Amino acid sequence: MAFVVNNNGIVDGINFENRSTKIAATRGTYCYTGDGSGGQTRFETYIKAVVTKGGCSNVRLVFTNTYSVDEGEAITLLSTYTLESSLTYNNTLFTVTFNGRRNPTIDPNSTLIFSDPIGVDLPEGAIIEIRTGLIITSGGRVPVGLRSGGSATVKVRSSSASSQIYTTAAMTTPAGGVVQSNGFVPIMVVGDVLNESKAIAIWGDSIEVGIGATSKITTGLLGWAENGVANAGYGFTNLSRGGDKTGAYSALTCTTRFAALQYSDYVIANMAVNDILGRRTASQILANIDTFIDRCNRIGVKVIYATCLPSTTSTDGWTTVANQTLVSGFALGGVRDQVNAGLIERLNNGRIYRLLDTASIVVDAATGKWKATIS
Repeated sequence: MAFVVNNNGIVDGINFENRSTKIAATRGTYCYTGDGSGGQTRFETYIKAVVTKGGCSNVRLVFTNTYSVDEGEAITLLSTYTLESSLTYNNTLFTVTFNGRRNPTIDPNSTLIFSDPIGVDLPEGAIIEIRTGLIITSGGRVPVGLRSGGSATVKVRSSSASSQIYTTAAMTTPAGGVVQSNGFVPIMVVGDVLNESKAIAIWGDSIEVGIGATSKITTGLLGWAENGVANAGYGFTNLSRGGDKTGAYSALTCTTRFAALQYSDYVIANMAVNDILGRRTASQILANIDTFIDRCNRIGVKVIYATCLPSTTSTDGWTTVANQTLVSGFALGGVRDQVNAGLIERLNNGRIYRLLDTASIVVDAATGKWKATIS
């Protein structure tokens, strides 16, 4: 029997057979580059995350030591580093350990790095604070991601001798340090959750990263996918990379992200635009998507695929439809339409669980261009 505090502050007993280990909170993010610029030796990141529906217990933070590249993953030039982490709930700080060690040394060849279980039961909707620090030698290089900002996020880099990880005090920029655009955070927060609670992986290109969008100030959520999943009360990991293509779905090198999928019930996917820009045919794109569907089906993850969106140029900042020109491959009846027709076919024959028709909302049906002021 596990015990979870409900929203009324009452302790509920829950049978283990009604629970499973899944992604249990928002804001899991995969790394998209390696960083060591400036020669600083301490990278520190602070985020707030929200616990999934039904609450969770036996919480574990999961980190990764790889980062995404075009249609793959890499550890190129990454350095060994010391990892520090803590979780704070209700003003109480819990030191995070790894195999019984508070500050382990992480080899750059590591893939997924799981913390020990954190002995706290978290109610549905609880806000948790996660602080993470990496200590490297000057000139070293570490994996980073997390484009989002706002008051729910702090990302700093310095050579300070003092850690800001094992304190509930606000994270600040140390003397001689700088605010950085990238951070190092868990790829996911996992825990024992109710079977009815749904865990979501987001895996797409810049649209699902949220590039061009503005982070929600108080939550740090970025883009339509993160906001939609979090607003539904579900935990997520965002595995997306700006500019990526469907070859990532079939590449044998994407081991980290496929390993993370096993803690999800659903994956929201949307890649195709960059494939078309790269002159791939519809049959090539759909073949990669089919490989992805097969891999997800084998591990029991249901695929929700979003329709392919337009690509146009504009002479007036996309304020009108008339002044847009469709990029090659995106004309009516072109590769984009062929990919979307293929996705509809896969929905109808049960290959994918759902088709998320975002295009019907933002595309001018008569021209295949963006609706005015939407792009």
